[in-house]
Amino acid sequence: MVHLINQTGARRRSFGPHVPVRDGRLVLHHAAGNETATSLVTRQKLGTRMDGDALVIDLPVMDLFDVITVRPAPVREDGRGGAAS
Repeated sequence: MVHLINQTGARRRSFGPHVPVRDGRLVLHHAAGNETATSLVTRQKLGTRMDGDALVIDLPVMDLFDVITVRPAPVREDGRGGAAS
C-alpha cells in the first residue's frame, strides 16, 4: 500500500485550502510488470504500464488523500502471470 497525502494547502505557519491534484503518476522501480493497482478512495482499478523496469500507475484526481494498493496479478492455472480466463 502507498499512502498519498495532498499537502498543497500547506503554508508557512498554517494550512489553507488545498488544490486537487490531477494527472498524477506513481512510479515504482524494479517492478515485475504484472502488478495491478487500485485506489481505495475511488474504488477503481488504475491504469498501469511498464517503463523499463518501472511500473507507472496513473492516479485519479486526488483530493485530500488516497491509498493505492499494488498487487501482483494472480497466477493462472498454466503457471503464467495474468488473470485467469
